[in-house]
Amino acid sequence: MNNEIRDTPSPTTPNAQLRAGKRRRRLNEALIGYLFVLPAAIVTFLFGLWPVVMGFYESLKSGSPLTNRYVGLNNYIRSLGSLTYVILFGLSLIFIYVGYRSWRTLYTEWKIGGPRPWYYIVCGVLGGLGLVVMAFDLVTDAESIGWVSTVLVLATVVGYFAADRSQGRSLAGHGRPILIVLGLAIALGAVWIGGPALVNALDLGTIGWLLLLIPSAYVLYQLMMRLARIRTTPLITASLLMSTLMVLAVLLAIYAAMQLESDVAEAQRIAGQIFNQEVLNTDVDVAANDARIDGLVVDGEVSVEVNIDGETVEATLAPDAFPSVAVDRISQLQTALSNNQRVKVILPDGTEAEGELTGLSMGQTLDLNLLAEDPEAVSTQQIYSALDIGENVIRAEGFTQSLGNQLLAALGILVALGNILTINHTRELLDEDKHGTRRRLGLTRILMGAAIFGLFLYLLSAVQLNRQAASALNLLTDDQFKLAYQAATGETPRSNLRTDTLAAQLMYWPQVFLIGTGMLLIGAAYLAWQNMQKQETKRGFGGMLMLSVLLMVGGWLTISELPRTITLSGRDTQNTLDALVRTALYAVGTVPIQLALGLALAYLLFSEIKWGKSMFRVIYFMPYIAPSVATAAVFLVIFSSKPNALSNEVLKVFGVDPLLWLNEPSGIVRLFYDKILGGNPLHIPGALQGPSLALFTVILYNIWVFAGYNAVIFLAGLGAIPGELYEAAEVDGAGRWSRFRSITLPLLSPTTFFLTMLSIIGTFKAFTHIYVLRGQAVGQEVDTMSIYIFNQLYAANDPGYAAALAFILFGVILILTMTQNRLSQRQVFYG
Repeated sequence: MNNEIRDTPSPTTPNAQLRAGKRRRRLNEALIGYLFVLPAAIVTFLFGLWPVVMGFYESLKSGSPLTNRYVGLNNYIRSLGSLTYVILFGLSLIFIYVGYRSWRTLYTEWKIGGPRPWYYIVCGVLGGLGLVVMAFDLVTDAESIGWVSTVLVLATVVGYFAADRSQGRSLAGHGRPILIVLGLAIALGAVWIGGPALVNALDLGTIGWLLLLIPSAYVLYQLMMRLARIRTTPLITASLLMSTLMVLAVLLAIYAAMQLESDVAEAQRIAGQIFNQEVLNTDVDVAANDARIDGLVVDGEVSVEVNIDGETVEATLAPDAFPSVAVDRISQLQTALSNNQRVKVILPDGTEAEGELTGLSMGQTLDLNLLAEDPEAVSTQQIYSALDIGENVIRAEGFTQSLGNQLLAALGILVALGNILTINHTRELLDEDKHGTRRRLGLTRILMGAAIFGLFLYLLSAVQLNRQAASALNLLTDDQFKLAYQAATGETPRSNLRTDTLAAQLMYWPQVFLIGTGMLLIGAAYLAWQNMQKQETKRGFGGMLMLSVLLMVGGWLTISELPRTITLSGRDTQNTLDALVRTALYAVGTVPIQLALGLALAYLLFSEIKWGKSMFRVIYFMPYIAPSVATAAVFLVIFSSKPNALSNEVLKVFGVDPLLWLNEPSGIVRLFYDKILGGNPLHIPGALQGPSLALFTVILYNIWVFAGYNAVIFLAGLGAIPGELYEAAEVDGAGRWSRFRSITLPLLSPTTFFLTMLSIIGTFKAFTHIYVLRGQAVGQEVDTMSIYIFNQLYAANDPGYAAALAFILFGVILILTMTQNRLSQRQVFYG
């Protein structure tokens, strides 16, 4: 059926000509509209999109603006730790899922008699590669690959034309269009490579380029006109979106895997070098308080009286009498002999003998000057003990599985899971077991499950090796690590090579694996919960319920690695997390109150106040239009830490002691429990103490500024509600609260949604007034994410790290906005 030529209307029929004419008219109207918005699009690209793209490229660099160099994902790892790789792999899976949805569009069109999708997919892959290469070329100025993107994009356009013209034909009918596409791609590549050289050789300059733009514009116009006659626009859009997302997913996953492997490789190599039997058995001389000094000799001949076998003999002290002396008996390489001390002497006949020193008065000592080549006090001992770091590490010789093999195993699990889902979908479509298809699919599913189980056990064992090597590194002191590294390599480790950093790197993949497994288990629990509702028997329902609960518990246990991930990632990650937490507390404490207060003020003005509404609007709106620096400076005076400040004078009226306000790091819940209730503030857990009083002061400022703005916007929304609705409700006996709940709130939902989104984005981006108010703050109690980014940019002079933090903040705002849009779809009523 697919190889037959479909009956399609000829393009020369009147109906086809009429449709083509309509498309041309629509295209001409669209081109005129685009011509008017072209300046705005150029400005948006140059000053909006382009800085964002360049900012992302800068976030992959590190150092001052003059010495910055490419460091890959190091800035993101500094701020998020191994969560960076979780996010990147998660984005790859999201891109694959969205690309799969686009593939379903192509597949559905094909099943209902549409053209084959394979040719569109090939063109889409070329187009996706071209767009990715073009973006990389624009960002990195890699001029040597610029022609590749142009050739790919143009070849994609020509290929889509050929696929559209050849739809419905057999495979042999596509040979000529494909040859045309390849020929045009080669010709365009030659023109792109030789064109600039030709222009430079002819010295055309700017005028020459302008002359070339005229035919280029005409060609572009003709191209747009031909696009209007394309009959498979949905297929082109779906294939291009699918291929671009798939290409991005693959490239992103490969890039993240390469970065992860390079970050972990050094830690794996060092663990294998220092944790083995050879280094364990190596004895080293280390400084110690109870050490002995070897190689000591007496300075000159010293005659002593010794008691040898009951006979007192005057003899010369032997040179090797003190081959090793305890450190605590030496002062500046001097020692003292006393009566009855064992010594080695040279007898008059030249023989050596040992005896007890005699002939000294009570309390008298014989002082000796000693010589030593190395007077350092040392002790010979092992570098580390197997019992201290773990015998399993020594048995495994610090071995950890290759990260590449582990990533391939994880990929195999994902592919097997995808195959199982595909098999389940296929089995549901089969009404009966034709030729044993259902049975073979069931056996294949069992084999896939067995493969997943085996790969999962391999990953668990590999993760355990990483964990025990990381634990051993954490148990080493700095001196032990230095000695072990010297014993293994014969070199001194560089200054920035630390055990905690190496241990954190070894834990990158275990953390990614456990958190990713937890997310997959939670997703599987959700699917099992949905499937539970389809079960018809009690046994099936109970089994799916138990499975969903077990999957949820397992997902929660594995994803609980997240807090430890933040802890092991270092100080920078903790600072970033603290800044995000302060920003979240600032938003949570600001947005609900200012919205509720604004709505209350607007409702009172709209319903109760008959005179002076305009004046009240101006009064409420003035804090918003006043300069934020000036109003923040006023708040500095009002909420000063001085006892005679206005805020403290007000507290004195209620019998409350003066507060430090912007200088107070304690949480407001603890302060309330202490100052008002008279309890011990330490009885309140740290997690429940709330935002600090300094941050609460900033929250008060934000509420004061934006509550009036929200009230004015709510007034406009209230004025748009028809009064007939209130009258009808009042006739039906509805009270004030019923009218407000059933009429006002639903019809104000678009306004509320708009203000909520604006407030959340605004609080996460707030900077000016916080920067002014933090002038009196102690520490970082009011430093939200925007302030933290500013400090990293100017104080630390690290634009790359600041750019990475800015993109993290952008990602948080984007997730919150998307979540809010998703949750508000059914609550927002547009009439």
